[in-house]
Amino acid sequence: MKQAVLILLSVLILGCLDKQKKQNDSIVGTHGKIELNGIQFNYVRQGSGDHAIVIGSSVYYPKAFSDSLKSKFDMIFVDSRHFLPNYNPSDKELAALNLTTWAEDIEAARIKLNLGKIILIGHSVHAQIALEYATMFPDNINELILICGVPYSFEQLSAKANEYWEKEADDSRKATLKLRLLKQDSIMQATPANKQFSVSYDLNAPLYWVDSNYDASDLLSGLLTSPKAFGKLFNSVPTKQEVISKLQNLKMPTLVISGKLDFACPHTEWEEVIKNTSIDYKLMTNASHNPHTEKITQKEFDKNLMTWISRHK
Repeated sequence: MKQAVLILLSVLILGCLDKQKKQNDSIVGTHGKIELNGIQFNYVRQGSGDHAIVIGSSVYYPKAFSDSLKSKFDMIFVDSRHFLPNYNPSDKELAALNLTTWAEDIEAARIKLNLGKIILIGHSVHAQIALEYATMFPDNINELILICGVPYSFEQLSAKANEYWEKEADDSRKATLKLRLLKQDSIMQATPANKQFSVSYDLNAPLYWVDSNYDASDLLSGLLTSPKAFGKLFNSVPTKQEVISKLQNLKMPTLVISGKLDFACPHTEWEEVIKNTSIDYKLMTNASHNPHTEKITQKEFDKNLMTWISRHK
């Protein structure tokens, strides 16, 4: 009898451990490759719950979002083509690339992974890809979330961002950036083209992080780009008026999150382009360009996001 009880207890314990292992594995996630439009893309899938595609990199973004969110959502990180270091389009192919291309890649991934309707998340320049997808495939999105996005074309934004920096950045932040940029030219010259984005991003930390000396090396580790595609993406961001028109015609619940200390994508410009829309807006006053990542703001970001999504269920 005693031996039978011990065997039963062992089975129960192993069963519980196996269940716990499966729960932990759901956070660790799965990864693989999918072919989209003739190109091999990597993807990482972490968590469980409603399907949420995060546009951008399967290397960087899985490290940038919290386990708390991954316990609430099935988060799918599919590489965009500008994060494929071996993607080297011909001049003809490059000329044909536009935001529609990037949006169609997302749609192909959604279909291949059999996701149905999704939450779509776009951060930084990827907010413009998300907005293009929402314009092209509105019926496939439950909620659209734009985090510290590039509000409109860099050509128009540059002067506004410089103006915001001069007005709002404190002396310490300005001094830190000045020191970092003194060594930028020599560092960039010694850096392979497909690593230059990561290196530049780290050097310009005062623009992107609450902590001006934030060490993003672990986050950026292994992140490579297709320089041609990255350049084309940056040049494909629509004008201010085009973005306003898209935002005014959105058909799904949309949340824009900005950081007051974001000196790359000033919140003032988002407040301008969404002012005549029904879009929900959250300004995080103590956040910079990465509120979902930086520990000082991550919990607040998660709470804001989950509270908003729960209201639209």
